[in-house]
Parts: sequence; C-alpha cells; structure tokens
Amino acid sequence: MELKQWLNRGYEISKKLAVKKGHMETIGSVISNYEPREIDAAPGGNSSEMNFIRWSELKKEVDELQFKLLKIDREVDKVLKLLKNPNEYVVLYSRYIRRLSWQEISEASKYSEQHTYRLHKDGIEHLDQITGFRDWEV
Repeated sequence: MELKQWLNRGYEISKKLAVKKGHMETIGSVISNYEPREIDAAPGGNSSEMNFIRWSELKKEVDELQFKLLKIDREVDKVLKLLKNPNEYVVLYSRYIRRLSWQEISEASKYSEQHTYRLHKDGIEHLDQITGFRDWEV
C-alpha cells in the first residue's frame, strides 16, 4: 500500500460513521416522538421496541468505528510528527486527520491552493524518505 493510501485510511471510516450517526439520529427522533398506539400491542412486535433495538445496534457500530478511527488517527499522527517542516505537518494533518478539503486547508492556512498542494507533495516525499520507503500495511 502506498503512503498516501495508508494516511487516508480514516476517510472511508469517517464517511461510514457519518451515515450511521445520521441513521441513529433519525431513529432517535422516531423513538423520542413515539406515542403508544393500540396497534403496537398487536402480535408481531412493538415497532418502537424494534426501533430501539436498531438504534442500540447502530450505537455499538458507531462506537466501534469511532474507536477504529481514533486508533488510525493516532498512528497517522505519530508518523506525521516525524516531519521537520511544521508547514508540511499542518497541511498533512489537516488533510489526513481533520479530513479537510484542499480549499478549507488553504483558507485556514492562508496559503494558495497551489502552495498547499506543493507542501502536501513535499511532505509526502519527506515522509517516504524518513520512513525508508517501506510498504505501508493496514
């Protein structure tokens, strides 16, 4: 696996996390707005109970994803801290841990997007040199 792929592992997890949190919010609002009805007592189960079970399952999945994302972010930050240039560190940290867009990074750092790309490219090259061009594993 290339270094950039290794650094970017948290991106897919953060997308999954956002989707699951959205589902949790939707189910949570259904649960909080629940008013008992006669139909809920019918055979086949209580829809509110099913919603709570699904919410609980999602909560467990969200917790697991958050733990996994935190672990990845710590690993990535440990490697990024090897960089000597603080500007490269900030750009790579913003991209791979905060998962900001190029435009957000350049606005926050007050650099042009072109300079942001250059710092990113240089940072990746320096990390590859520092770490000895090793094969990055998951």
